[in-house]
Amino acid sequence: MKDKNIKKIIGKDKNIDQKIENTEDEIQDLHDEVIKKRESFLEDYSEGLKKKETIKKELHQDNATGVKLDEAKDNLQQMRKGAIEKVEKIAEQTKEKKRGLKILKELKENGNYIKKDPILRMDQQIKKDIGCN
Repeated sequence: MKDKNIKKIIGKDKNIDQKIENTEDEIQDLHDEVIKKRESFLEDYSEGLKKKETIKKELHQDNATGVKLDEAKDNLQQMRKGAIEKVEKIAEQTKEKKRGLKILKELKENGNYIKKDPILRMDQQIKKDIGCN
């Protein structure tokens, strides 16, 4: 694992427990977003199907053209495609968050992270502390 990736995952947080908790919350938020997108899609798609059926009935009664029906079908296809793309994007974000969470937990388990903020001291103070003048 490259240090750059670890730094990216940990970020500026020095408290790894808090970072793990935040990452778990972010993953849950992504799961909730998928559920909301699914519910929204189902509502919109249901309306689209109703419109398509209405157009079919009108077509059989010679009150509509085949173009309207084709447009309704295309609209439903675009809705499906859009919903799939959105969910795939969220799934990829979730996958990345889970990878990061796994690394954070491994770092915590191994104790391989910065536990405290560094103490800032001047060069002269460090030299004095180690006995160099």
